[in-house]
Amino acid sequence: MAGSIVFSSSTVGSLVIRYTYVWTSDAAGVVSGISHDLIHGAVVAATFSPGAGGVQPTNLYDVALRCDQHSVDVLNEEGLDKSSTAGSHHSIYSYNAAKGIFFRQFVHGGGYTLGVTNAGASKQGTMEIYVSHGVL
Repeated sequence: MAGSIVFSSSTVGSLVIRYTYVWTSDAAGVVSGISHDLIHGAVVAATFSPGAGGVQPTNLYDVALRCDQHSVDVLNEEGLDKSSTAGSHHSIYSYNAAKGIFFRQFVHGGGYTLGVTNAGASKQGTMEIYVSHGVL
């Protein structure tokens, strides 16, 4: 396990759970190996906020949220190349090339592990993911 995370969850409205990961990278600029349980449902959005001042991450740092069972990034690469100065908010969709359609990313519940790379030594940021109960 590398780096650290303060994890919390809260209800937003009646159907959405906000999971908040406040992370601090280790000396290698990494956060890894820390798993938390999510409900099953559709990922509505994700928000990324860099730390400020002396704990501001390196520009173009990367964030992934991987399913412990399948190792799939449920952020669909929306967490790559994040700005060190500006936060961002993303709707998370998957694309079915064979059918030419987009659909909400589904999480089956259970363990998911946040990973941060390229952040710089002892840097901080926050990632929030919003999950709606059921399938949208």
